[in-house]
Amino acid sequence: MQFKDCFSWSEFDWEREIRKDDARVSAYITELPKYIDLPGEDSILMHTIKRRLGSDRDDDWGPVPYDESGDEQDMQPFPGSENWRAAPGGPVYHNCSVLVRDFILGAASCSREEIRPRVMRILTIYGQLMARSADLIDMSLEVERSKMEMEDCDIPDNLRIAIVKRLLSFQNNLSKELHLLEEESPELRAHADAHREASGMMHDYLVDLLYAFRENIKSDDDLPF
Repeated sequence: MQFKDCFSWSEFDWEREIRKDDARVSAYITELPKYIDLPGEDSILMHTIKRRLGSDRDDDWGPVPYDESGDEQDMQPFPGSENWRAAPGGPVYHNCSVLVRDFILGAASCSREEIRPRVMRILTIYGQLMARSADLIDMSLEVERSKMEMEDCDIPDNLRIAIVKRLLSFQNNLSKELHLLEEESPELRAHADAHREASGMMHDYLVDLLYAFRENIKSDDDLPF
């Protein structure tokens, strides 16, 4: 999408578009097992998802969510940027990448099958947090680059606000799921409690970031990271 045509959009307009994007991703993940490894799976899958969501407009859809080339991908999350951890959203992405590994190790110690759906929901939310915070980091780095090169930046402030609000929604869901895990699994209670504490710190960071964007603070030095 060319952001320059959408600068009049409010944060609520952007939030509506982000929800549509989330629905497309959800539909892709749901339909993928039915078509994987079939000839022409990508075109079949995209057609099926468009029909499911009631959309036949090509400009509503980007490329498939993975690289079909088979080439080895750069393992650096933000190639060419050494300061991505300091960008808005950087602490969320970095800390979630650490927390999700810790959560997997902790959950592996519990053999109760009935808690596996809860564990998978928590891991999924961590993935959602990382995906959306990566979008925020990319946009924030582009804003920073444009300022340094004294160029006009086509990243709307309201879009970044909408992404932070989405991150807060994911964080709230994460806290709820962790609380339920504490109640359901005495073996993982301490582990879940530690992650809930980290989730609370994430909430405070995101609220501060939301206020900063809403105040339209332009200097990176004034942002809470």
